[in-house]
Amino acid sequence: MKTVIRLKGEMRDSRIEWMKMIPNEWTTPKLLYVLRNKISDGPHETPNYVENGIPFISLECLNESKTINFSLCKRFISQEDYNRYSLKTKLEMGDILFSKAASIGKTAIVDERQFMVWSPIAIIKSNARKIDNKFLYYLLNCTELIMSITLNGSVNTQINVGMREIEQVRIPLPILPEQQIIAAYLDEKCEKIDEIIAEAKASIDEYKELKQSVIFEAVTKGLDKNVEMKDSGVKAIGKVNNKYNVAKIAELNDGLTDGTHGTYERFDSGKLLLSSKNVQHNGLVIGNNESYISEEDSNSTKTNAFCLGIILCN
Repeated sequence: MKTVIRLKGEMRDSRIEWMKMIPNEWTTPKLLYVLRNKISDGPHETPNYVENGIPFISLECLNESKTINFSLCKRFISQEDYNRYSLKTKLEMGDILFSKAASIGKTAIVDERQFMVWSPIAIIKSNARKIDNKFLYYLLNCTELIMSITLNGSVNTQINVGMREIEQVRIPLPILPEQQIIAAYLDEKCEKIDEIIAEAKASIDEYKELKQSVIFEAVTKGLDKNVEMKDSGVKAIGKVNNKYNVAKIAELNDGLTDGTHGTYERFDSGKLLLSSKNVQHNGLVIGNNESYISEEDSNSTKTNAFCLGIILCN
């Protein structure tokens, strides 16, 4: 079956906000329709961890690839606990993992390795007669679908989406052979894109190191490459320009201080309250979802307020 290129007239309105236009012959069933079991999750208790045992996977082990990053797994459980938790839902090769709390929509496909997941991770078992497993994996990686699922979540200290809510989301569904063609196409395309991303990240890391090296050389040795050097007496600094003095930071400023240690009511507008996430290597970063406090609370923290020209350090 060849890749199908459809004309505009062969598309229809899905009447589903997140997917918009779809091919005429595609259907839009609920996710539960293409599953062989209801969605389940890992244990809702904190296990007794062991030093060496079966990996107990949490959200940080799910990344932008199909596979689980076991190198990030820091917790392990006993065979006994694994057997007990598997009574609820046994992980099988091909199952899709989907994070349903905190960071919604992180995914992976279960391989042959033995492990267990915690409760923030949903376990999705596809019905091979209705949907191609890789097609479903790519579908669950759609930002628009993830946003639609997230909007149905509840918010306490973090966003949580119920398994029954995930099951009710509607998905675009072509016939099975076309699903397989789309999945194969995405495998090829995404592999090439991942290679480009990896190369770009490597280049970025190299330039970051170069930037730090240039800064370090300039501030410790100056711009004259022929100047005489001397030992700074500080192991981390090494040799410095012979004309330089070595001083403690406290000798060069009016003292170090930090931000407020208080807890304040947050508002949609008011005085901006910054945190460590706003202080990045490239400067002060202020996004669209920042925290604001009242004028009164801001005035109460004026001893820690800052003015033009001061340096923030994370």
